This record gives sequence, C-alpha cells and structure tokens, in this order.
Amino acid sequence: MIRDRIEWIPLTLYAIFRNKRRSFAMISGIILGVMILSGIFLYSTVLKQQNFETIVENAPFEIMLNIENDGTIVENRETLGDLVNLIQSDPEISDYTILAGGTDDFEASVIIDKTGIGYSGPTVDDDEDLFGGGMSPLFVDPDIHTSLIGERIVKTDFEGDFSKIASGNTTIIPRSVASEYQLRVGDKINTINITYSQYSWVDNFDSKVFRGSLTNVEVVGIFEINTGEAGLFSDLFAMKDLLFSSSLLNSTLPEINDVIKNNEGFFLAVKIDENQFDISDPENMNGGINKYINKIVKRAQNLNTTEYPDGLRVSGFNFIEMLLLPFQIFNIFITVFDILLVAPAVILALYLLFFGVEMSLEERRREIAIKKVQGADTRQLFGEMRNESFLLFIFGTAIGYLGGIFGAWIIASSLGFLKFNVGSFTDFQDFFQIDGSTLAWSAGIVGLIVLIQVYKKGRSFIESEVSEAVQRYEEKKVGFLRRNKLDLVCFGIGSIGVFLSINSTHDVIDLPFEPSGLLAFVINGLGPFFFWIGGALVGARIAKKVPLKLEKFFLSLAIFKDVASVIRSGLRRRGDIDRLAIIIVLTLSIATLAASQGTTDEMHAIRTIEWEVGSDFQVNFALPADYSQNLTSIQVNGENAVNQVLGLGTGPTIRILNDEFSIVGFNATSEYENVKNGKSIGIWHSDSFSGSTKRALKKLKDNPFGVYLSGGSVNLLDEKVGNEIKLNIPILGTENLTSFRVEILGKIDHFPGNIGGETIIAHSDLIQKLRALAENKSSDAYENLAMNASRWLVKTNKGMQMSSSVINLFREQLQQIQYYSSDISLKKELDALKSGKGSFGIPGLLSLDFIVSVSAALISTFAFVSILMERRRYEFAVLRAIGAKKLQIYKLAIGESSLMILTSVIWGIIIGVGITYQFNGVFEIFSIFLGGGSLDRQIVFPWLSVILIGLGMTLGMLLATLLSVRSAARQDLSMATRVV
Repeated sequence: MIRDRIEWIPLTLYAIFRNKRRSFAMISGIILGVMILSGIFLYSTVLKQQNFETIVENAPFEIMLNIENDGTIVENRETLGDLVNLIQSDPEISDYTILAGGTDDFEASVIIDKTGIGYSGPTVDDDEDLFGGGMSPLFVDPDIHTSLIGERIVKTDFEGDFSKIASGNTTIIPRSVASEYQLRVGDKINTINITYSQYSWVDNFDSKVFRGSLTNVEVVGIFEINTGEAGLFSDLFAMKDLLFSSSLLNSTLPEINDVIKNNEGFFLAVKIDENQFDISDPENMNGGINKYINKIVKRAQNLNTTEYPDGLRVSGFNFIEMLLLPFQIFNIFITVFDILLVAPAVILALYLLFFGVEMSLEERRREIAIKKVQGADTRQLFGEMRNESFLLFIFGTAIGYLGGIFGAWIIASSLGFLKFNVGSFTDFQDFFQIDGSTLAWSAGIVGLIVLIQVYKKGRSFIESEVSEAVQRYEEKKVGFLRRNKLDLVCFGIGSIGVFLSINSTHDVIDLPFEPSGLLAFVINGLGPFFFWIGGALVGARIAKKVPLKLEKFFLSLAIFKDVASVIRSGLRRRGDIDRLAIIIVLTLSIATLAASQGTTDEMHAIRTIEWEVGSDFQVNFALPADYSQNLTSIQVNGENAVNQVLGLGTGPTIRILNDEFSIVGFNATSEYENVKNGKSIGIWHSDSFSGSTKRALKKLKDNPFGVYLSGGSVNLLDEKVGNEIKLNIPILGTENLTSFRVEILGKIDHFPGNIGGETIIAHSDLIQKLRALAENKSSDAYENLAMNASRWLVKTNKGMQMSSSVINLFREQLQQIQYYSSDISLKKELDALKSGKGSFGIPGLLSLDFIVSVSAALISTFAFVSILMERRRYEFAVLRAIGAKKLQIYKLAIGESSLMILTSVIWGIIIGVGITYQFNGVFEIFSIFLGGGSLDRQIVFPWLSVILIGLGMTLGMLLATLLSVRSAARQDLSMATRVV
C-alpha cells in the first residue's frame, strides 16, 4: 500500500527529466515568481527595520524614569541612586545616567550675556524675555562622557573635549547656539542667566520665577544636532539645549537645585540593550519597553525597607512611543513608494509565471491526446499533471526562496545603484533566516497561480478533441484587451501622460490648460501603468508587423538570399512569439527605468550637495563684513590655500506690489570673467538660469541694475522678462518707503550656496544702491566700498584634491577669523554621500528592479525560446526534407529572431524612457518629503549603459535561439516527419 502511494514519485521524476524543456519552462517561472516575491517581502522587512533603527539610534536614551513626589520623599540624586540599584543588574539595560531639566510645571530658559568677549550685541538685564529665544539648560552627570548616552552626542561632528564638562564652570552647546552667538570652543561667556518659571494651573496661571547665574563659563564643546534622516525625527537633545555639569547645582545654583529637586526635575535616563528587544518590529519593541517600565514601577512599589516602608512611586516615559506615530506615518509613505517602485517587477514575475506554466502545460497537449486514445481517464491525466506540477513547485519554491534570501541580502547592502558592500559569509549567515509569513505568502501566490493554470489548461486539453489536440500549431485567441483594442486605449492615455511629463521638464510648448480632478489622476496617477502595460501589449503588435514590413529588406541581404525560398512561411508563423515580445518589452523597460532613475538619483544627490555648498567651501560668519582678505590670506603647510572668493551679500528686505522678497547680490562682473575663462568660483548648473549661465552673468554685468526672479515670482507678479518692476525699500528708522525701478533680466531656478530661486538675485552694485536708499544716504556712500556678506563661496587651490588632513588644517585657519560661524566642505560632503547607505532603500529597490528584469529576460528567454523552437521541429524537418540545409535552418531561426528581438528591444527602451519621465514626479515628491532640497530632479539617461543592456539582452536571446534550434536542425527526419 505504501509502495503504491509513493511509486508516483520516481515515475514523475522520470517524466520531468525526460521532458527537460517543458519542466524547465515551468520551474523557471516558479523560481522567478517565488524569488522575486520573497525577495521583495524580505527586503521590505529589512528596509523597515533599518529605517526604524536609523530613527531609534538618534535617541540618546529610550526611557526616562522619575520618582513622583508624594510629600514625604524629597527627590534628589540620592533617591534616584536607590532607583539605580533596582535596575542596574537588569539585562535589558545597557547604560543609564542621571540628568536634570525642566518638568511639566516648570519651564527653564537660558539667556547668554556675551559682554566682555568682543560681542557688540545687546546685553542682558532682568527685564529681558525670560525664555531667551528658546534655549534651555540640561544638567548632566559629570561622567556622562564615559557613557553610551554621551556617545550619542559626540558621534556627530563634535568639536571640543567632552570630558571637560566635569570641570567647573563649563558648558557644551549646539552648533545653532554657537552660530547665533558667535561662540567657539575655548570662548568664555561672561554671564549665563538661568531662569525657572513655575506656573500655577489653579491660580490664574500665576508664575513664580527662580533665577541663578553662572559667570565666566567656558565653552568646552560644540555638538551637531542629529535630527535623523530628512529631519523628520528630532533628537532628544533639543536644538537649543545647553549642557552643564550637575555638580554646579549644589555649588553655584542652590535655588535652582532646590526647584529641580522638589519638583521632580531630576530623572534617570536609561539606554536599553537593543539585543533584548524585538527591534525588527516597532510595535513589539514599543510594547517590550512599556512592559519593562511597568516591571520597574511594580518593583519600586514593592520595595519595603526602613527608608521606604511603602515603596517608591516611580513613573516612566517611553521615548520610542513618542517616535512611533511619526514613524508609522512615515513608513506608510515609504511603503506606498516601495509598492510603486517594485510593482513592475511583481507584475513581470507573475506574467512570467503565467506564461511559463501555460507553455509547459501546452507541451502536454499531444501527450494527453495520445493517452486518451490509449484509454486513460480524466483522473489519471489530471493526476500526472498534478504530480509533475507539485514536484516542480516544491523544488522551484525551495530554490526560489533561497534565491530571494540571497537577493534580499545583496540588495540590503546597497550603497548606491548597483553598488554594494556585501560583507563576509558570516554576515550572510546572520542574515539568513526562514521567515514563515514571507515563505507562505510568496509560495501561496505562486502555488495558486500554478493550481489555476493546471486546472484550467488541463481541463481544456482533456476535453478537446483528439484531432484538435494533436495538431502542432494552434492559432491563439486574441486576448480581451487586444480584441477590444483596449491596449491601444491604455497606451494612448499613458502617452498623454508621458507628453505632459516631458513638456513640464523641457517646456516644449505652452499648454492652454492643465488636467485636473479625475482626469489628472487618470493621466498622472495611473498613466505610468497604462503606458507600461499598454506599451508592452502594443509592442507585441509591433513585434509582429514590423518584421513583416522589413521582409523584403531582410531577404535582399546577401547572407539570407539562400533562404529566400523557405523563409516566407517562417515570418508569418510565430506561435507564441508575441508573448516573448511582451516579456522583452516589459523587462527592458524596467531595466531602462531602473538604470535611468538610479543614475538620476545619484546625480540629483550630487547636484543638491553642489548647490548647498556652492563651491569647494562655503564659509558663514555671524556678522556681514568684507572677509575676502581674511579668506585669501589663509595658508596651509606654508602655501596659499585659497584661489578666489565670492561674497553673497544680502540687501534690505524689499516689497514688490503686495509681496516681500529677500535679495542677494554678488560680483557678477568678476564671476562672468571666471565663467568665461572656465574658472568659476560658484558651481553653476545648466538649469541655474533659464538660459546659459554665461549669458545670464553677462546680462547682469552689462545691466547691474537688473534682477533675476524665479519663474514662480514672475508669474505671481504677472510680469514678463524684459519688463521693469518697482522695488519698494523701507527707510531705516521710519515707516516710509522709497522706490527704485529695475529690469527683469530673466528667470533663475537656484543659486550656488543654498539660495533658492524665490530669492531675487542681483549685482552687488544694486545691493549697495539699495542699502544707500534704505539708510537714506547718497549712493556715493557705498559706491567704492566692498560689499559686506555673511556667506562666502571659497575656491581652493587644490579643489577636490584636498586630503582630509589638509581640510582639517584649513578649517582650523577659518576658525581663527573673527565672527566665523560654520563651514561646509564639498569634498567631505560628497565623500560622505558616496560612503553612506542610500536614502531609505531607494538605490536598493532600483537595483532590485534592474537585476530582476535582466535576470528574468535571460532566464525566460532560454526557457521559452527552446520550447518555441521545439514546436517548430516538424516545420524544420519538412524544410530539410524538401532540400533545405542545416545552415539555412540556422539562418532562418536567427534571422526571424533577430528581427523580432531588435524591434522589441528598441520599443522596450522607448517605453522605459517614457515611464522614467512619468515616475520622475513621484521621485521628486519623495525627495522633497525627505528634505532633499527643492531642486528640480533632472533625468539623466545613461545611454551607453542602456544600449549595452539592450545589446546584451539581444545577444543572450540570440544565443538561446541558436542553442535551441541546434537540436531541431540535427533531428532524425524520419522520426520528426512521422504523422501520429
């Protein structure tokens, strides 16, 4: 009995190996389907985990534990020390420290008085605003620099010595405060006033104010605020938190110390051990942290000692929970974007699966008919198909899932488009895991498709007449979409969307109206998929008709003249060749999209950095002045380090009609000469101005009282280029306005140095004129003066060849200039871009699309071309029987395939270019959402790569054709022409 139940296995395996082409067609579809689906599912999970870890790692600590004041216990550091004893041996904890700051009922503020250190701004008195521009004190443990929590601060671009926080009157400040108050490491602040305001919620919001002062405070460190990717999730250390040692509370700030102590201002900051929590799932991690907090609260309540007979009343705050909601919203956006990005690969995988299973089953048509004649019943026939499909499904699923794991591991290590940092085999072992839900979903979807196809095709074959089933060629029914010409409709709608996308990028024509409402959603939202699917189906039409149109040219070629007598029947009998054309168009369009958008993504990131920095260096100062001499005189290792500098001076805020504008000026005359000689200081892009940069600068040089406006500003003001507009300038110290007329010289998109197009760009001469008008002075007062600027673009002698050590020495020299605030190095920013991981998986997803499409094209071609050639064995045998040579058969197959393949490849590239334009808007929105700047995302087509991809796929498919036709051309004619 057992033998009867398992004897089908060796019989089925024998049938599988006997019919290799048929089996390979089905198992390749199953492998591709499972591999692509499981790879996408696994990568999405890893991507979500990596994104969450990126956000979590910005938090210096995850838990805040506080002791509630019950009227009998006065909270202080000693009491929190007892709480430390309760948790310090817990495996869930990796670090902890005691901090002190504001509370729910107390607002703390800091006011800096820089009198005495060269500060010319206002001094501080008791009547000044208590909140001091939003700055707050945070008192930290003196040894915080030795803890993991302290490392969360210094892991960014920290400047100074963190350990000095423990010594006396010292402070560590954020870069924003250092820039605002012109502070550097080593500076000593004359006075820092600290104010705590207590509000009474039941007594008309009356407040009690507690003050303390620190004098002669040394700045021992400056830290960068790590706001996380795209600035979406702020660091727990606020933008204007000033760090002080808590030892100052008892010694110097006793009143402030009592206020904090008696109002629960001290708290225990706890850093969890992420290995003890399920960080792969934000919900589970959040729940685990809450569970741990409740365990500590319960343990503290049950603490029964002489000092605490009723236990401690502890409350905890989970900072991860605070980050969870914005992360979930953000993750939804990421997920939607991921779906849009991988949808083509999924559709391709399912189509290949359908096609592969169908072609495999159709190979059984004649076999089923013969077995019906021999007396086989429906159960036996279904059983054979089911058993064979089941074994192929098991093997295909196992291979496909392993491939999916390996693919997800490769893609997860993406540093850029097709750039990976894979790591060692040990890393792969750590990554390797069998995820039950992923396996179930991918295998379930593929298995359902196989089951449907087996049942549908099997029933069709079994119910068909024997005479119908044994025929070698069956005219395929025209599909629903093609039969009703819906493929042309979809392609037409998608083409409109492509035209609108290209027109918005290149301004081909001025359209009288823009689609809106439902029409806009159909054209712009669904247009890419209409164009892609419709284009692939139209490609099948083209792949059939174009080769026929080229038949005369094809037969006129010398190499094919000897097959002219036999090829006429071949060009018109293609069987399922139109489906192969669809696969070629689908795969090559995805490859073109991935390659183009991958290249564009990298170039857009580089363009954004170039715009934000503006030159080799961007140097900012707290006060506007002429720093040209200071900058050009910098020497590094005894050599002049600076070639040229360009100051970006800001004029007075001006009003045009009902709108206010800021205006930035620069020496356009000198920069024009630099651009003309190929030695520009600023990094100018081709789209910086509406025309060429050289012509734009020349116009500004020739007309220094002209201006450049953004296209949006020109439309807002309802003006045209060449018109004059009136600038209204407020006169300082009065409520009066004066005016000055200028000409609109052109439109500007963006200006080097992180200056957006909404800012008016002008010549430095105009800035001086406007300053004179604003101060009600004669133009002569500024005519011969150098223009003051707080932002300077610096062109160095070595440019991008500067080493890191030279850059550091250069920065040291910059910091010696009075009122220096900050600087940005183009080389360092670009190096960081190239070494860091891509933004939330975009390069990985594009790489996945590319690899999937190319792999699918080659694997499916080898599988399906072999079957198509196998179906023509009888035809080739007949041609051989009437005198055709083997070489003619080779030429016939290769010639036909080359015409179809080249047509499909060219059409696939065209479709890929179209969807690249349509998807560009989605990428642009995503980039803006991530805080990637407001530059237009210019599409970069790597034509050489695209052509090589098309050429490689063409050669691969021709090789598959050659290998497949080889056996057909060498077959035994007596056996091949035998009629059943």
